[in-house]
Amino acid sequence: MSDLGHDTVTTPNRMACAFCRRRKLKCNKELPKCQSCLKFGFDCEYVAPGVPGGLRKVEGERSSRVRQLESRLGRVEQLLRAKDQQQGEASSSPGQAEAAKTKLDEASLDENTTTALDRIYFEFVHPAVNIIHPERYDQCRPPKYLQHAIFAISAAVSEEYSKYREQLYNSSRKLLQEAELQNKRIDSSSLAHAQSWILISFYEMLQGLPHRAWISSSKAVRLVQMMKFHRIDIAKPPTNSSLAIIGTVKDMTEIETKRRVFWMAFILDRYSCISMRWPTLIDERDIRTYLPISNEAFMNLQAEPRVFLSQAIAAQEPEHISSFACQVVISSLCGNKLSELERFDLNTPAAQTPGNAWLKPQRLNDPLTTIFCVPQYLTSRPSQLTPSSVFLDVFAAATTICVHRAAQSQVREDPVSAEMIAQGRKKCLEVAFSIFRLMEMTCHWDNRVFFLGFPFCLYNAVTVFASFWLEQQVELYERPLRFLLKCIDSFKNMPLATVLAADIEGEFPGLVDRLNTSHIQDGSSENFQLTRPIQLGAMEDFSAYRPSLESSFVDEFGDVSNFDQLYGATWDIDDSILSTMGALPPTDFDTWENNLGKGPGL
Repeated sequence: MSDLGHDTVTTPNRMACAFCRRRKLKCNKELPKCQSCLKFGFDCEYVAPGVPGGLRKVEGERSSRVRQLESRLGRVEQLLRAKDQQQGEASSSPGQAEAAKTKLDEASLDENTTTALDRIYFEFVHPAVNIIHPERYDQCRPPKYLQHAIFAISAAVSEEYSKYREQLYNSSRKLLQEAELQNKRIDSSSLAHAQSWILISFYEMLQGLPHRAWISSSKAVRLVQMMKFHRIDIAKPPTNSSLAIIGTVKDMTEIETKRRVFWMAFILDRYSCISMRWPTLIDERDIRTYLPISNEAFMNLQAEPRVFLSQAIAAQEPEHISSFACQVVISSLCGNKLSELERFDLNTPAAQTPGNAWLKPQRLNDPLTTIFCVPQYLTSRPSQLTPSSVFLDVFAAATTICVHRAAQSQVREDPVSAEMIAQGRKKCLEVAFSIFRLMEMTCHWDNRVFFLGFPFCLYNAVTVFASFWLEQQVELYERPLRFLLKCIDSFKNMPLATVLAADIEGEFPGLVDRLNTSHIQDGSSENFQLTRPIQLGAMEDFSAYRPSLESSFVDEFGDVSNFDQLYGATWDIDDSILSTMGALPPTDFDTWENNLGKGPGL
């Protein structure tokens, strides 16, 4: 029987194996296994014709095994397809990969790192960008986007944590944009949104990205305007709900925080005009918010007298205002003068100018005779130097130079204005020497205590000394020029300083090479390296220190070491002088304008 069965199985007409018949596959009928069973690892079984059931006694068991293997194979195919899809998305969308990397880097910030970044912010950044109350920040849990903005700008001013700055910056922007997409109502905007965009704008400014900083500051401006922070102290509450301040006010600390956020956005708006000559977004005529109080009063919840910006500008002898408010006033005055210069066109007849207010020489005489000043109680004194007072004096001098340079570019081809240009350059030299003197007295400070806009102020002083030194290569101009270039170089951890140094080289090609050549020819071994920085807490008393200036400069320009000559009782010391000379219109501007129309009899 076995031989008969064997002969039957090996006949050429035998049926396909059980597996191939069930799967409807072509079976090559080979022994001991067909090609399909060999490929898939199954036992190859042939059913003899005429034997019902034959070798199928284990068919149910094998069928169950096949279904299990098919199910596993399907899951493996799904996993492989998902993996290929993820790899394709990662290669086509680098932004998503960057976001994943950012989250990974965020997780690496341990508690010690975040605590250190918080400390750096409130020690070095907060005095300049005072928009967050320290106690409130510690008590409440701020949004992640605000935290990361704080960490990013702290890392930007710290060499130790600078490796985190870009990841934290990208994370803050990403979280902010996600929050904005989720908020579909106007009243969903919050104070933290505006604070974050202000800090992001300052970060971008430090990174030498003015165009991006301007866009971010514009977002901050529109946010504070949308939340009506520019109308906090309006006398009569508006009846129109669209004019009401968004969000309920909890206490006076929150109100003052909103004031400070608005005024910091205002300063950023004016910075864009001062540094890049871009138009401003805030109209001062719409502001109904008091100027900020001092940082000490804000932190200690103390009451101080309050004034509006218009009142502070109009005051002949400004009342006691904070250094923050003083920075606002100077930014306002400088921004207004620069905006007026941007609108001025030499080719337009005087009769066609708006209001017929100024003749050409008179319109340009104002900016060319301007020296912005700081109230005497806020100015620097050698025995009482603070980062705040030093920055105010340097900022006032730098804005003066900005206005003069803009005005000089307007009248450079006008021979009638040659005398005005000469006087304007003299004033620029005076204030540039005041910047040089202050830097000589503070060059040993830790660079982190200087306010964030300091490199730009130094840049303006360098442009003045460079223009004078290229005309007359004397030690009087060379020494401060070398020193201030070294000062800018000391901020090289900020990309902004590198950008400004490149701008100097672009405006004065070959300046550094000529300075080096002059240094070699003189045979001088003097090196203008800055002394080693120390902490501000260890700052010495400068009452006995008097930097010396050459007698030729003192004879020609007066004793610059006497600060009282540069800082008077008004914001612009030349306004009162020019008014007495008849160069400026009287207080009653409408009467003066009407008289002007009558002809030369005025």
